[in-house]
Amino acid sequence: MNGFAVGSSEQTCTKGIWMWSELIPVTNADGTDSGTDILLLDTEGLNSPSRSYDIDVKIFALTILLSSNFVYN
Repeated sequence: MNGFAVGSSEQTCTKGIWMWSELIPVTNADGTDSGTDILLLDTEGLNSPSRSYDIDVKIFALTILLSSNFVYN
């Protein structure tokens, strides 16, 4: 399974919100199913020169509402 490409050599291409197409099951330390699945979202960066601040706020708010846990980098 391949994920989102990252690194300094990658050209930014995310527009809006991209959603990974498969749920990722989480297993316990003993290998049993925990009953929890992860769904990955990738969003465009903030302060894009080609987008307005209004779009940034809407994407950020929607992502927060969709997420149980949020990682901002």
